[in-house]
Amino acid sequence: MNDTTTYTEFSNSPLFRGLGDGAVRELYVNGSIAAANAGDVIMTEGEPLRDFFIVLSGQLEVSLPKTDARFTGVHLSELGPGQPVGEYSLIDEHPASASVKTLTGCLLFTISQQRFQELLDATPEVGKIFYQNLLALMVSRLREDNRELDLFGPYR
Repeated sequence: MNDTTTYTEFSNSPLFRGLGDGAVRELYVNGSIAAANAGDVIMTEGEPLRDFFIVLSGQLEVSLPKTDARFTGVHLSELGPGQPVGEYSLIDEHPASASVKTLTGCLLFTISQQRFQELLDATPEVGKIFYQNLLALMVSRLREDNRELDLFGPYR
């Protein structure tokens, strides 16, 4: 992928809906692109997280791995292009709440949480739109989880 392609994938993320190209490009030029191979661990549950990611290409798995306290691993979701990784820690600065590994080769946009927050704080309107979009994405995920957990809902 060339820089134009990676920028297009970045700018197509639902996180940037409603932002002008200048604002999106400013966020983009402050990060970098990282390539990951299938099976690479992007984050580990319980570990401090200093970066925020957006999937540009490929597929990732979000899970709770088997531990001494958890008798089996738990698959939570899969993420693809345009999806954020590390958004919980971006919001609350806590360690990673899940583990994330690549299912395929991936390209990821990566930026330090601190720098990303500085950019959002510097332009409050950009921060407002970004966080509205992030909230809408997270609510959508919760609604889907609720449907999956509804034992008495219509059969799918």
